[in-house]
Amino acid sequence: MYPDQPLTIFEIRAVDEAALDIFNDPGQLRRLGPNLAGLHWEANFAFVFFTGDPGPDPANFLAEYPNLETRYIHHLNYNQWQDGAGAAPFTVAGLTVTGPEGGGEEPKIIIDPGLAFGFGGHPTTHSCLTFLGRAICGNSPPTSALDLGTGTGILALAAARWGLLKVVGVDYSHLAIEAARNNLTLNNLIDRVSFYRAPAQNFCHHASELLMANLHLNLQEELLKLGAFDQRRQVIISGLLPSEGERLWNKLATLGFTLVDQIRTDRWITIYGERRN
Repeated sequence: MYPDQPLTIFEIRAVDEAALDIFNDPGQLRRLGPNLAGLHWEANFAFVFFTGDPGPDPANFLAEYPNLETRYIHHLNYNQWQDGAGAAPFTVAGLTVTGPEGGGEEPKIIIDPGLAFGFGGHPTTHSCLTFLGRAICGNSPPTSALDLGTGTGILALAAARWGLLKVVGVDYSHLAIEAARNNLTLNNLIDRVSFYRAPAQNFCHHASELLMANLHLNLQEELLKLGAFDQRRQVIISGLLPSEGERLWNKLATLGFTLVDQIRTDRWITIYGERRN
């Protein structure tokens, strides 16, 4: 999509999760019209994306389902949806992140966010990428990585481009996994990276030396209780307010992790820790 591409987004609330099962039916989705661009749904809410004006099809379709309520209809362009973050190329530890039009022969990963977030400009993503580069390019690199909340797959793909042979990315968002799998193809890393749409909890015991988790505090604490951090050698955590990061780190320190470094802004904190023999 281009920055000025107009979008119409239906924000829908459902009486329960089961009411959203219609979005799993391709036949039903075709009734939403030819301008359907993507969907994201979880729990009891959904966002349905259309390019331009979708016409009467979505409203007529949703009127047939009293368990679904259209709360808002948003009209904005693609750049506004992406919070104006843009897609200017940038380089971390010798690796350039670029859009699909990027050229050059330098080591790079190509990221097309689609309707998901995550080109890499957000402070939490950029700081995770910085620490990931340090971890992999340092003296004791991991051999495998698990990326919970992978988004567009930028961290997982960067890990593979930096040399890791076994990387798994997980996200519950349909939009995110669609974008991540598209980026996997764009970067020709199918033999090194796998993406799964699932709750992060389902992968908390997936074996990997490095765990990356750019997630909100409640989910990170739930993963901690489930043992997601127990067998890791390195962790990179973000998506947290500074006070939340300190709270979570105090718990991780009891598992034997040593603080390597942190990147802190007024709003966010990203923490890199290791277990050292």
